[in-house]
Amino acid sequence: MEEQEFSSMTLLLLSLLLAEDRDEFFLPEYYGLKEQETATMELQNQLKIINVEAKIFVQYSMKI
Repeated sequence: MEEQEFSSMTLLLLSLLLAEDRDEFFLPEYYGLKEQETATMELQNQLKIINVEAKIFVQYSMKI
């Protein structure tokens, strides 16, 4: 029974080590993508504001 338990613990340890390596590899990529997503959302918000300002300017210009 001890040998089987040892084998199970060894397999568990190996799977945890592999998961840790995988996470260390993918986490920087994930955070890079999150930063890009945030920057894209900020640019979209700025574009919406500029579009509203342009519409207001055009409406004001037509009244003059």
